[in-house]
Amino acid sequence: MPAAGALIEQRIQFLTALLHAAGFAGWCLLFDEIELIGRYTPLRRALAYAWLATWLAMEGARAWPGIVAAYAITDDFVTAVIDERDDKARLPERLRLKERQHEARLAATAMAHIEQTVRTRRLRPPGIDELARANLRVSDMYREAYGWEPPDTDPPERTATRTMRQYIKGWITEWDMRRLTGDVVGTVVEEIAANYAEDESLSAPPEDEPE
Repeated sequence: MPAAGALIEQRIQFLTALLHAAGFAGWCLLFDEIELIGRYTPLRRALAYAWLATWLAMEGARAWPGIVAAYAITDDFVTAVIDERDDKARLPERLRLKERQHEARLAATAMAHIEQTVRTRRLRPPGIDELARANLRVSDMYREAYGWEPPDTDPPERTATRTMRQYIKGWITEWDMRRLTGDVVGTVVEEIAANYAEDESLSAPPEDEPE
C-alpha cells in the first residue's frame, strides 16, 4: 500500500485530471477555520502547516496545475498558537529531527505566511451601502431558490467585529423561520472565544492512511 503522503498526492492528481477531462479549467479550494490547526498535537500541527504551504503552492512546494487555494483564519491565531507555543522554532526542528527537511521548510514558510496574512489581510467590517447591496443580492437568491418572497429585514445592528457572514446568516435564519413557521424571530450574536486546546483525537490518522 502506498505511503499516506503518496496516496494523498495520487488522489489530488486523479481528481485534477478528472476535472480537466470534464472540461473544467481546475478547482478552487477554500479552507475555512484554519485555526483548527492549533488543536493538533505538535507533529500533526507541523505537518498541517506544511500541507497548507503545499496547497497554496508556496515557494518550494509542489504545484498542481489547475488548483487555486485560499484560507481564512482567526485574528488571534498568531499570538495564541504560533507565538505562545513557539511553533516557528520548535516545529520545523521537530520535522528536521525526523529527517523531513522539505516539510520543515514548508511549515516555516506557511507560518510566516499566516503571520503576514493576519497582519495585512484582515477583513474590514461591511459598511451600510455594502450591507444593503448584499441584502438585496441574498434576497434575490433566496426568492429564486424557494419561490417565496422574503420580507424586508430591519436594519442590522452594526458592530466593529460583526462579519458579513453573520449578517447573511441572520437574514437567512429569519426568512427560514417566517417561511416555515410564520414566526418572526431575531438573531442574537454572541462572541465565542476560539478553542486552541490540543486534542489528540484530532491527530489520529484515518484508518486507511497509516503513519
